[in-house]
Amino acid sequence: MTRKLTFSGLMVALGVVLPQLVHLILGPTGGSFILPMHFPVFVAAFLLGPGTAALISLLMLTISFFLTGMPPVPILYFMAAELPIYALVAGTLYQRLHVPLPGSLLLAMLAGRGAMALAVYGLQFALQLHLSPGVYVAGALTKGLVGALLQLLVIPVLMKLLEKEEIAHGRVRTN
Repeated sequence: MTRKLTFSGLMVALGVVLPQLVHLILGPTGGSFILPMHFPVFVAAFLLGPGTAALISLLMLTISFFLTGMPPVPILYFMAAELPIYALVAGTLYQRLHVPLPGSLLLAMLAGRGAMALAVYGLQFALQLHLSPGVYVAGALTKGLVGALLQLLVIPVLMKLLEKEEIAHGRVRTN
């Protein structure tokens, strides 16, 4: 239990710090290209499971917003729909249904972007946003292509390294 809690805290911290590093190095729009908050969410999903990772995603968004103002409203709301879906889908497919990691990652990416599209569509009326959900989502997909490719390359390698170090065998071992 202590190990799981410690790793959860680490993932939340990474979800707050990584975007700041990306913005420092690449400027204020770097996050929309690299998608730094997505990395700890996926790693948490594969190691800690879907529920814990979904909670981590919401905690990191909330803490980041209150400490740094990032992501800004309304993007915060869109990501609050997207990131937990990443966690739930990736964790469920990988840990419970035993879908190989690359497939779990790719399907979760699609589901998360779908959740974001639904959030954009639903919230545009509630928040009186003047944007086209289709154009917004297409832009997010295009901008985030580099980050998605990095995720598909880095996360499987990172998971292999964690397994090699016996940190993970599909989850953080609690014994």
